[in-house]
Amino acid sequence: MVRVRRAGGWSLLLVFVALGGCRDAPADTPEPSSTVDRAAAVAAAATITPEDLYDRIALLAADSLRGRDTPRPELDAVAVWIAGEFERFGLQPGMEEGYVQRYALRRMTVDASASSLTVGDASLAWGADLTATALPREGLSEGPVVLLSGADGEVADLPGGAQVFVFAGAGMEATRGPSWPARVEGLFAAGAGAVYVVTTLDDERWTRSAERAARGSRVVGELDADRTTSMLVREAAVRRALGARGIDVDALQARQAEEVRVDVTDVAASSTIRLEILEDATAPNVVGILEGSDPELRDEYVVYSAHMDHVGVRPSAEGGDSIFNGADDDASGTAAAVSYTHLTLPTIPRWCG
Repeated sequence: MVRVRRAGGWSLLLVFVALGGCRDAPADTPEPSSTVDRAAAVAAAATITPEDLYDRIALLAADSLRGRDTPRPELDAVAVWIAGEFERFGLQPGMEEGYVQRYALRRMTVDASASSLTVGDASLAWGADLTATALPREGLSEGPVVLLSGADGEVADLPGGAQVFVFAGAGMEATRGPSWPARVEGLFAAGAGAVYVVTTLDDERWTRSAERAARGSRVVGELDADRTTSMLVREAAVRRALGARGIDVDALQARQAEEVRVDVTDVAASSTIRLEILEDATAPNVVGILEGSDPELRDEYVVYSAHMDHVGVRPSAEGGDSIFNGADDDASGTAAAVSYTHLTLPTIPRWCG
Protein backbone atom coordinates (compact mmCIF):
# COMPACT_ATOMS: atom_id res chain seq x y z
CA MET A 1 0.00 0.00 0.00
CA VAL A 2 1.06 3.59 -0.55
CA ARG A 3 2.08 5.37 2.63
CA VAL A 4 1.65 9.12 2.77
CA ARG A 5 4.07 11.29 4.71
CA ARG A 6 3.19 14.88 5.47
CA ALA A 7 5.38 17.97 5.65
CA GLY A 8 2.76 20.63 6.25
CA GLY A 9 -0.55 21.40 7.92
CA TRP A 10 -2.97 20.80 5.05
CA SER A 11 -5.31 17.85 4.70
CA LEU A 12 -4.99 16.33 1.26
CA LEU A 13 -6.87 14.18 -1.17
CA LEU A 14 -4.50 12.19 -3.35
CA VAL A 15 -5.10 9.97 -6.34
CA PHE A 16 -2.24 7.64 -7.22
CA VAL A 17 -2.55 6.60 -10.85
CA ALA A 18 -0.47 3.43 -11.15
CA LEU A 19 1.18 3.03 -14.52
CA GLY A 20 1.63 -0.69 -13.93
CA GLY A 21 -0.22 -3.44 -12.13
CA CYS A 22 -2.31 -4.71 -15.05
CA ARG A 23 -4.70 -7.60 -14.91
CA ASP A 24 -5.34 -10.38 -17.39
CA ALA A 25 -8.02 -9.35 -19.84
CA PRO A 26 -11.21 -11.38 -20.16
CA ALA A 27 -11.32 -13.60 -23.21
CA ASP A 28 -13.86 -11.40 -24.99
CA THR A 29 -11.99 -8.12 -24.32
CA PRO A 30 -11.08 -6.40 -27.61
CA GLU A 31 -7.50 -5.39 -28.29
CA PRO A 32 -6.95 -1.77 -27.19
CA SER A 33 -6.77 0.80 -29.97
CA SER A 34 -6.27 4.53 -30.21
CA THR A 35 -9.81 4.83 -31.62
CA VAL A 36 -11.30 3.10 -28.60
CA ASP A 37 -9.19 5.18 -26.21
CA ARG A 38 -10.16 8.47 -27.86
CA ALA A 39 -13.82 7.54 -27.81
CA ALA A 40 -13.63 6.61 -24.15
CA ALA A 41 -11.88 9.87 -23.33
CA VAL A 42 -14.47 11.94 -25.17
CA ALA A 43 -17.30 10.10 -23.46
CA ALA A 44 -15.68 10.53 -20.04
CA ALA A 45 -14.99 14.24 -20.57
CA ALA A 46 -18.61 14.78 -21.50
CA THR A 47 -19.63 13.66 -18.01
CA ILE A 48 -17.89 16.70 -16.47
CA THR A 49 -19.97 19.83 -16.93
CA PRO A 50 -19.91 23.32 -15.43
CA GLU A 51 -23.02 22.36 -13.48
CA ASP A 52 -21.27 19.24 -12.12
CA LEU A 53 -18.27 21.25 -10.91
CA TYR A 54 -20.49 23.96 -9.47
CA ASP A 55 -22.48 21.41 -7.49
CA ARG A 56 -19.33 19.89 -6.00
CA ILE A 57 -17.84 23.28 -5.14
CA ALA A 58 -21.14 24.41 -3.61
CA LEU A 59 -21.27 21.27 -1.49
CA LEU A 60 -17.72 21.75 -0.20
CA ALA A 61 -18.11 25.50 0.38
CA ALA A 62 -21.50 25.31 2.07
CA ASP A 63 -22.01 27.17 5.36
CA SER A 64 -22.86 23.85 7.00
CA LEU A 65 -19.20 22.77 6.61
CA ARG A 66 -18.06 25.94 8.43
CA GLY A 67 -14.96 26.57 6.34
CA ARG A 68 -13.50 23.03 6.67
CA ASP A 69 -10.92 24.01 9.27
CA THR A 70 -8.19 21.57 10.32
CA PRO A 71 -8.87 19.71 12.58
CA ARG A 72 -12.63 19.94 12.78
CA PRO A 73 -15.56 17.48 12.43
CA GLU A 74 -16.68 19.27 9.25
CA LEU A 75 -13.37 18.40 7.57
CA ASP A 76 -13.84 14.77 8.64
CA ALA A 77 -17.25 14.86 6.93
CA VAL A 78 -15.58 16.10 3.72
CA ALA A 79 -13.09 13.23 3.90
CA VAL A 80 -15.93 10.71 4.26
CA TRP A 81 -17.69 12.21 1.22
CA ILE A 82 -14.55 12.06 -0.93
CA ALA A 83 -13.88 8.48 0.19
CA GLY A 84 -17.42 7.61 -0.85
CA GLU A 85 -16.82 9.17 -4.28
CA PHE A 86 -13.57 7.23 -4.68
CA GLU A 87 -15.36 3.99 -3.80
CA ARG A 88 -18.22 4.81 -6.19
CA PHE A 89 -15.69 5.44 -8.99
CA GLY A 90 -13.96 2.11 -8.32
CA LEU A 91 -10.62 3.35 -6.97
CA GLN A 92 -8.69 1.06 -4.67
CA PRO A 93 -8.22 2.27 -1.07
CA GLY A 94 -4.81 3.85 -0.66
CA MET A 95 -4.33 2.71 2.92
CA GLU A 96 -4.64 -0.65 4.62
CA GLU A 97 -7.33 0.89 6.82
CA GLY A 98 -9.29 2.22 3.84
CA TYR A 99 -9.36 5.46 1.90
CA VAL A 100 -8.92 7.76 4.91
CA GLN A 101 -5.57 8.16 6.65
CA ARG A 102 -5.42 9.92 10.01
CA TYR A 103 -2.30 11.92 10.82
CA ALA A 104 -1.22 13.46 14.11
CA LEU A 105 -1.58 17.22 14.38
CA ARG A 106 -0.41 19.30 17.30
CA ARG A 107 -1.10 23.00 17.82
CA MET A 108 1.57 24.80 19.81
CA THR A 109 2.31 28.35 20.85
CA VAL A 110 4.91 30.24 22.84
CA ASP A 111 4.43 30.21 26.60
CA ALA A 112 4.36 33.97 27.12
CA SER A 113 4.90 33.73 30.86
CA ALA A 114 8.14 31.74 30.45
CA SER A 115 9.56 33.45 27.34
CA SER A 116 11.41 36.75 27.06
CA LEU A 117 14.30 38.66 25.52
CA THR A 118 16.98 40.56 27.43
CA VAL A 119 19.09 43.17 25.65
CA GLY A 120 21.78 44.55 27.92
CA ASP A 121 19.94 45.59 31.07
CA ALA A 122 16.52 45.84 29.43
CA SER A 123 13.92 43.07 29.60
CA LEU A 124 11.45 42.63 26.74
CA ALA A 125 8.22 40.70 27.30
CA TRP A 126 6.75 38.16 24.91
CA GLY A 127 3.55 39.49 23.39
CA ALA A 128 4.08 43.11 24.43
CA ASP A 129 7.53 43.63 22.86
CA LEU A 130 8.32 40.40 21.06
CA THR A 131 6.39 37.92 18.90
CA ALA A 132 6.83 35.68 15.84
CA THR A 133 5.00 34.98 12.59
CA ALA A 134 5.84 31.26 12.90
CA LEU A 135 6.66 28.95 15.78
CA PRO A 136 10.21 29.83 16.95
CA ARG A 137 12.91 27.50 18.12
CA GLU A 138 12.62 26.52 21.77
CA GLY A 139 15.41 27.07 24.25
CA LEU A 140 18.03 29.63 25.25
CA SER A 141 19.97 31.69 22.72
CA GLU A 142 22.54 34.25 23.79
CA GLY A 143 25.40 36.17 22.27
CA PRO A 144 26.67 39.61 21.23
CA VAL A 145 24.35 42.09 19.53
CA VAL A 146 24.75 42.80 15.79
CA LEU A 147 22.59 45.45 14.09
CA LEU A 148 21.84 45.39 10.35
CA SER A 149 19.95 47.73 8.03
CA GLY A 150 19.26 47.30 4.34
CA ALA A 151 17.53 44.29 2.85
CA ASP A 152 19.80 42.49 0.42
CA GLY A 153 23.43 42.53 1.50
CA GLU A 154 25.27 39.29 2.23
CA VAL A 155 26.48 38.93 5.80
CA ALA A 156 29.44 36.80 6.83
CA ASP A 157 31.69 36.25 9.82
CA LEU A 158 29.12 36.81 12.52
CA PRO A 159 30.39 36.17 16.04
CA GLY A 160 29.19 32.86 17.41
CA GLY A 161 25.62 32.98 18.71
CA ALA A 162 25.14 36.55 17.46
CA GLN A 163 21.78 38.09 18.28
CA VAL A 164 21.06 39.84 14.98
CA PHE A 165 18.59 42.73 14.86
CA VAL A 166 17.48 43.58 11.32
CA PHE A 167 15.99 47.04 10.76
CA ALA A 168 13.47 46.32 8.02
CA GLY A 169 12.01 49.77 7.38
CA ALA A 170 8.37 50.74 7.72
CA GLY A 171 6.11 48.10 9.25
CA MET A 172 7.47 44.68 8.39
CA GLU A 173 6.90 44.82 4.64
CA ALA A 174 10.55 44.01 3.99
CA THR A 175 9.90 40.51 5.35
CA ARG A 176 7.14 39.77 2.82
CA GLY A 177 9.25 39.30 -0.31
CA PRO A 178 10.57 35.99 -1.66
CA SER A 179 14.16 36.87 -0.73
CA TRP A 180 13.46 37.20 2.99
CA PRO A 181 13.48 33.47 3.96
CA ALA A 182 16.77 33.03 2.11
CA ARG A 183 18.23 36.02 3.94
CA VAL A 184 17.22 34.63 7.32
CA GLU A 185 18.74 31.26 6.43
CA GLY A 186 21.91 33.06 5.33
CA LEU A 187 22.18 34.83 8.69
CA PHE A 188 21.88 31.55 10.57
CA ALA A 189 24.41 29.94 8.24
CA ALA A 190 26.78 32.83 9.01
CA GLY A 191 26.59 32.10 12.74
CA ALA A 192 23.51 33.90 14.06
CA GLY A 193 21.97 32.43 17.20
CA ALA A 194 18.70 34.34 16.72
CA VAL A 195 17.28 36.84 14.24
CA TYR A 196 14.93 39.67 15.24
CA VAL A 197 13.11 41.90 12.76
CA VAL A 198 12.78 45.39 14.23
CA THR A 199 9.31 46.51 13.19
CA THR A 200 7.47 49.84 13.31
CA LEU A 201 3.99 48.29 13.28
CA ASP A 202 1.42 50.52 14.94
CA ASP A 203 -0.39 49.35 18.07
CA GLU A 204 -3.39 47.91 16.21
CA ARG A 205 -1.37 45.88 13.72
CA TRP A 206 1.05 44.72 16.40
CA THR A 207 -1.83 43.52 18.58
CA ARG A 208 -3.32 41.56 15.67
CA SER A 209 0.04 39.97 14.94
CA ALA A 210 0.61 39.01 18.57
CA GLU A 211 -2.92 37.62 18.93
CA ARG A 212 -2.46 35.56 15.76
CA ALA A 213 0.75 34.10 17.19
CA ALA A 214 -0.98 33.32 20.49
CA ARG A 215 -3.54 31.16 18.66
CA GLY A 216 -0.65 28.85 17.85
CA SER A 217 0.92 27.05 14.92
CA ARG A 218 0.11 23.58 13.68
CA VAL A 219 2.89 21.03 13.84
CA VAL A 220 2.76 17.77 11.90
CA GLY A 221 5.03 15.09 13.31
CA GLU A 222 8.03 15.98 15.43
CA LEU A 223 8.95 19.63 15.89
CA ASP A 224 12.23 20.38 14.13
CA ALA A 225 14.69 21.30 16.90
CA ASP A 226 16.97 22.99 14.37
CA ARG A 227 14.35 25.29 12.89
CA THR A 228 15.62 28.81 12.19
CA THR A 229 12.61 31.04 12.67
CA SER A 230 13.01 34.77 12.96
CA MET A 231 11.05 36.85 15.46
CA LEU A 232 9.54 40.33 15.50
CA VAL A 233 10.53 42.95 18.05
CA ARG A 234 9.00 46.41 18.42
CA GLU A 235 11.19 49.36 17.56
CA ALA A 236 10.19 51.15 20.77
CA ALA A 237 11.54 48.25 22.82
CA VAL A 238 14.83 48.24 20.89
CA ARG A 239 15.07 52.01 21.32
CA ARG A 240 14.56 51.57 25.05
CA ALA A 241 17.25 48.90 25.23
CA LEU A 242 19.90 50.50 22.99
CA GLY A 243 19.21 54.22 23.12
CA ALA A 244 21.13 54.62 26.35
CA ARG A 245 24.11 52.97 24.63
CA GLY A 246 24.29 55.73 22.04
CA ILE A 247 22.76 53.68 19.21
CA ASP A 248 20.89 55.87 16.68
CA VAL A 249 17.87 53.65 16.01
CA ASP A 250 16.25 56.22 13.69
CA ALA A 251 19.31 56.30 11.44
CA LEU A 252 19.39 52.51 11.15
CA GLN A 253 15.67 52.34 10.40
CA ALA A 254 15.99 55.03 7.72
CA ARG A 255 19.05 53.64 5.91
CA GLN A 256 17.35 50.94 3.83
CA ALA A 257 19.07 51.84 0.55
CA GLU A 258 22.45 50.66 1.85
CA GLU A 259 23.77 47.81 3.96
CA VAL A 260 24.91 49.00 7.38
CA ARG A 261 26.30 46.71 10.05
CA VAL A 262 27.02 47.67 13.64
CA ASP A 263 28.65 45.20 16.03
CA VAL A 264 27.71 46.32 19.52
CA THR A 265 30.65 44.80 21.34
CA ASP A 266 29.63 45.90 24.82
CA VAL A 267 26.03 44.62 24.71
CA ALA A 268 24.85 41.00 24.82
CA ALA A 269 21.34 39.70 24.35
CA SER A 270 19.65 36.47 25.33
CA SER A 271 16.26 35.03 24.48
CA THR A 272 14.43 32.28 26.29
CA ILE A 273 11.64 30.57 24.35
CA ARG A 274 9.37 27.99 25.91
CA LEU A 275 6.56 26.29 23.99
CA GLU A 276 3.25 24.92 25.21
CA ILE A 277 0.79 22.49 23.63
CA LEU A 278 -2.65 23.93 22.96
CA GLU A 279 -4.22 20.94 21.26
CA ASP A 280 -3.42 17.37 20.22
CA ALA A 281 -5.63 16.04 17.48
CA THR A 282 -5.71 14.10 14.22
CA ALA A 283 -6.83 15.14 10.75
CA PRO A 284 -7.65 13.22 7.56
CA ASN A 285 -6.00 12.61 4.22
CA VAL A 286 -7.97 10.71 1.57
CA VAL A 287 -6.02 8.40 -0.73
CA GLY A 288 -7.23 6.38 -3.71
CA ILE A 289 -5.33 4.31 -6.29
CA LEU A 290 -6.25 3.80 -9.92
CA GLU A 291 -4.61 0.71 -11.33
CA GLY A 292 -2.71 1.11 -14.61
CA SER A 293 -1.84 -1.22 -17.45
CA ASP A 294 1.93 -1.22 -18.14
CA PRO A 295 3.75 -4.19 -16.52
CA GLU A 296 7.13 -2.46 -16.83
CA LEU A 297 5.97 0.60 -14.89
CA ARG A 298 4.07 -1.16 -12.12
CA ASP A 299 6.03 0.63 -9.37
CA GLU A 300 5.61 4.13 -10.80
CA TYR A 301 2.72 6.49 -10.03
CA VAL A 302 1.33 9.79 -11.21
CA VAL A 303 -0.11 11.68 -8.23
CA TYR A 304 -3.01 14.14 -8.42
CA SER A 305 -3.71 16.06 -5.23
CA ALA A 306 -5.51 19.02 -3.73
CA HIS A 307 -5.87 20.29 -0.18
CA MET A 308 -9.46 19.98 0.97
CA ASP A 309 -9.40 22.22 4.05
CA HIS A 310 -9.69 25.98 4.57
CA VAL A 311 -9.49 28.33 7.58
CA GLY A 312 -12.86 27.74 9.21
CA VAL A 313 -14.71 30.36 11.25
CA ARG A 314 -12.92 33.56 12.25
CA PRO A 315 -13.93 36.82 13.91
CA SER A 316 -15.24 39.32 11.38
CA ALA A 317 -16.08 42.98 11.19
CA GLU A 318 -19.50 43.94 12.50
CA GLY A 319 -22.11 42.61 10.15
CA GLY A 320 -19.62 40.52 8.20
CA ASP A 321 -19.75 36.80 7.47
CA SER A 322 -17.60 34.88 9.96
CA ILE A 323 -17.54 31.65 7.90
CA PHE A 324 -14.61 31.51 5.51
CA ASN A 325 -16.19 29.19 2.94
CA GLY A 326 -13.05 28.59 0.85
CA ALA A 327 -14.81 28.12 -2.48
CA ASP A 328 -11.59 28.81 -4.38
CA ASP A 329 -9.18 27.73 -1.62
CA ASP A 330 -9.51 24.95 -2.21
CA ALA A 331 -13.01 23.64 -2.85
CA SER A 332 -12.43 24.34 -6.54
CA GLY A 333 -9.23 22.29 -6.59
CA THR A 334 -10.83 19.49 -4.60
CA ALA A 335 -13.81 19.38 -6.94
CA ALA A 336 -11.49 19.38 -9.95
CA ALA A 337 -9.42 16.50 -8.58
CA VAL A 338 -12.52 14.44 -7.81
CA SER A 339 -13.97 15.20 -11.24
CA TYR A 340 -10.69 14.40 -12.98
CA THR A 341 -10.59 11.06 -11.20
CA HIS A 342 -14.05 10.33 -12.54
CA LEU A 343 -12.88 11.31 -16.03
CA THR A 344 -9.69 9.23 -15.91
CA LEU A 345 -11.25 5.94 -14.88
CA PRO A 346 -12.74 4.91 -18.23
CA THR A 347 -9.76 6.17 -20.25
CA ILE A 348 -7.04 3.87 -18.86
CA PRO A 349 -7.10 0.34 -20.27
CA ARG A 350 -7.52 -2.27 -17.55
CA TRP A 351 -5.67 -5.01 -19.47
CA CYS A 352 -2.08 -5.76 -20.52
CA GLY A 353 -1.17 -4.53 -23.99
